[in-house]
Amino acid sequence: MLTLMAGAALGIAWHTGQQLTREVAASSATLRASAMDHITGLSELTAFGSLDYHRQAVTEADENARLRDERIAKRMAYGEAILNSGVHCTAVLVLLAALHLFQTGQTSGPVAVMMPLAVLALLEPLGVLPAAGLQLARARASAQRLSIGTGTINDPGKNNGTGTNHLRRRTEGLGGMPSVNIDAVSLVRGAGARVIDNLSVNIAAGETVGISGISGCGKSSIAAMLAGQIKADSGMITIDGTSIDAFDPDTLYADIAYLTQQTDLFSGSFAGNLRIADRQADEPAMWTALARVQLDAFVASTEQGLHTWVGESGMELSAGQARRLALARVFMRNPQLVILDEPLTGLDDETATAVSANLTEWLSARTGIVLGHGPESMPAVDRQLLLRAGAVSDAY
Repeated sequence: MLTLMAGAALGIAWHTGQQLTREVAASSATLRASAMDHITGLSELTAFGSLDYHRQAVTEADENARLRDERIAKRMAYGEAILNSGVHCTAVLVLLAALHLFQTGQTSGPVAVMMPLAVLALLEPLGVLPAAGLQLARARASAQRLSIGTGTINDPGKNNGTGTNHLRRRTEGLGGMPSVNIDAVSLVRGAGARVIDNLSVNIAAGETVGISGISGCGKSSIAAMLAGQIKADSGMITIDGTSIDAFDPDTLYADIAYLTQQTDLFSGSFAGNLRIADRQADEPAMWTALARVQLDAFVASTEQGLHTWVGESGMELSAGQARRLALARVFMRNPQLVILDEPLTGLDDETATAVSANLTEWLSARTGIVLGHGPESMPAVDRQLLLRAGAVSDAY
């Protein structure tokens, strides 16, 4: 009877907890991301007048996460209460059976006393099963979320029957360089701030276009939309005639190299950070990429070379060195579409000139979008556009 009850309690907790724990994992991740965005983007939110709006979004995310945690706690409490009640009811039944056996002389007094006590002793190991089932479901939900970001990228040349590898088929037909069209795209952020306003840009296959503008004019938002990280409120972005929303993310990212405005490095070695771009990269390939960003001499001068630790978030490096290491990761890929947001930030003039020349040569075999404050902050491009008030014009 106890085995049946314990199995039922564990199974019910696992079955009913899967959806709930997925919601808890998602709401917790949303809360952490919202809080971090609020802190790191405080100046931008203030500039756009969206501080109160975003603060309310963080508060709502906190309330949502709290309510889901509360539901988990109640579900655990209900399960434990039901199982505990079952154990106590079983102990009463065993006590009555023990009294009957004692009266009929089938067992001794000490054994009769121990029978219900033995049942009650099972309360401790069995009482945790409902909580264990929910925690198991929660761990599984968290593991599934991790697998989304760290799973193996699908073979972009393999048709999975959904049409999501259209980029690979078309770019192979065009020599590996897709066209990109931004058609009447608008993006609204915060409490109604219009970051991008009816933007239209056509980029031919193999063309490198530079988009410049002042800080906060929406350059990084354009890059994020082209990379599929945020969605436009209106309009459409197409790659080789196919909406970017129609691509499977793994397939799309296999064909894109995206250098964000923020330099993101991990607590590890030079080699470890470079292998983010190519897990199978050998040391000659890494040295080649470092040479293209003028960082090979510095890495060679360190005691452990490629295996030198760069520190948490690359804190052992200067801002320019960290930027070049991030750019070296881009060089280690072989994408058809390249998006570079402020690629030369933090570089001195001499280094920027050398890196810019290597970038220009590398981009000549790809479709590229380069964003910066002005022509001087980016490599040579085929066409230069100026972004102002959410719209572009041929200013150069």
